[in-house]
Amino acid sequence: MTQPLQRFRILLVDPDDLLAADAGALSHPEIEFLPTTLAGAAAHPAEECDAIVLPIDSPAMLELLAALCAREGAPPVIAIAGRGWPGRPLEFILTLAELRGAAMGLPRPIDALELALAAVEVVGRTRPHNARPRLISELERRLAY
Repeated sequence: MTQPLQRFRILLVDPDDLLAADAGALSHPEIEFLPTTLAGAAAHPAEECDAIVLPIDSPAMLELLAALCAREGAPPVIAIAGRGWPGRPLEFILTLAELRGAAMGLPRPIDALELALAAVEVVGRTRPHNARPRLISELERRLAY
């Protein structure tokens, strides 16, 4: 008897409309985006997702990022940002996110396929027992088209 396929779950915190629509439209049997609010992310059980994607558009978001990363058993967090803050370039913001515990910082705009690939790669790097090389190859092929 075959084991049912466990989906790779990505908690998508407070996504913009374009990313939310793209994530909803990404049809892949092994990937599931779970959109949530900021409050939902803070209360979400860590074991119920494989990765967290968090927009970093204010200093308060860096605090939430640090709190999420500090939780026991926390999945890797990917920080995304579309612009810098007054007097701070985007690269500086993404570096701050990584210094606060983010496994990766990515610039916006980003589509759901690229984000899913980044999440699967980060999980494979930070939690080798959860690596999914076949899924990475498949997502890379889809991205090439």
